[in-house]
Amino acid sequence: MNLLTSINLGVFLHTYNLSDSLKMIRECGFDGVDFSLWYFCQGEDAPLFRDDWREFIKDVRRMLYENGLTVPQAHAHWRHDGQIREDFSFDLPGEIFRRNIEACRMLGCSKLVFHPIQHFYPIENEEETRRKVIAANAAWFSALTDTAEEFGVQLLIENLFDYKHIQPDSAPPPPLSRGEDIMETLRLIRHPLVNTCLDTGHAHIAGCDIPAMIRLYGKRLQALHLQDNYGRIYPIYEDIHQFPGTCSIDWKNVFAALKETDCDCHLNMELSAKLAGQPKAIQLLRCQNGRMLLLKMAEVY
Repeated sequence: MNLLTSINLGVFLHTYNLSDSLKMIRECGFDGVDFSLWYFCQGEDAPLFRDDWREFIKDVRRMLYENGLTVPQAHAHWRHDGQIREDFSFDLPGEIFRRNIEACRMLGCSKLVFHPIQHFYPIENEEETRRKVIAANAAWFSALTDTAEEFGVQLLIENLFDYKHIQPDSAPPPPLSRGEDIMETLRLIRHPLVNTCLDTGHAHIAGCDIPAMIRLYGKRLQALHLQDNYGRIYPIYEDIHQFPGTCSIDWKNVFAALKETDCDCHLNMELSAKLAGQPKAIQLLRCQNGRMLLLKMAEVY
């Protein structure tokens, strides 16, 4: 199992500018950064929407080099309007997603995580909805495979959950929350550059068996979002993105499955652990300790 560590850029970007965020990640001892491209796609005047967007990415690449950081995985734009409509129609991905793929490659990264497009409406017929949402995602991701081939970038589909609280508490998780749905999507796409990213917190809220998901994915698992929460404890079942080992996920069996499948992903933490507002020294200590705890769990488990 790969013991290199990385952390999501956003945990510091809420407080610091990009340059200082990268310096914080370096000071914490991480080998790399999960680079959140979507932060730079917010609004039509955002860096990746501008004509000179490649110059911005070149500046980012320079900052990464100066801090001795790699980008083992990146996160694509996801706060967009291109979701599945009530009648299950949808738009194919636009130019911003192609820019995300090229930007990922410019940063020296070959793994780009995507949220699947979703159907934000109550489920009336579970099987019909599941089938149509999976088919929509297969078509949506297939439209990006030529660009993925051009730049040699994997498109990694991340598992989600009902984060808008649309379904009743007793309802099953929405499509593409479960590993089986994502694997069916991959079978429809039939492209070696479309694989999976596992978000442990999302899976926990959706009530999934996380070790079973890891084993189901096998070598198709190409990126990790390791984060902890308390699962779906009604009415509080938020995606709190805490340090692994601090809430209620069974990390012993998660690491056992990662070792069994010989997962070659970075041990990547995706946090939003309320660091903003804390003194810099405390933020650094918490993230340094979180990294050490993650490595110790990987060793002991």
